[in-house]
Amino acid sequence: SKVIHIVDSDAAAAAAASSVLTRAGYAVHVWADPSPFLAATRLRTGECALLDVSTAGDPDEVQRRLRAREPDTAVIMTGAQPDIG
Repeated sequence: SKVIHIVDSDAAAAAAASSVLTRAGYAVHVWADPSPFLAATRLRTGECALLDVSTAGDPDEVQRRLRAREPDTAVIMTGAQPDIG
């Protein structure tokens, strides 16, 4: 199955995303902090990283480091915005 790594310090948001993606047939790994994710993970072809921009650390730096060692990795940046309506 396809693998998605969620890097998000918001446990509730990560759990919600994980639940939706798991029901869609993906294997999901959740990381609360980008440092252990970068240290422990070697993504394979077809795997994806879903990075929350408000998670500790610089999300652009996380993406740069990930792409430097795994240039074909799909990286999706997410972020929550307060409801303006």
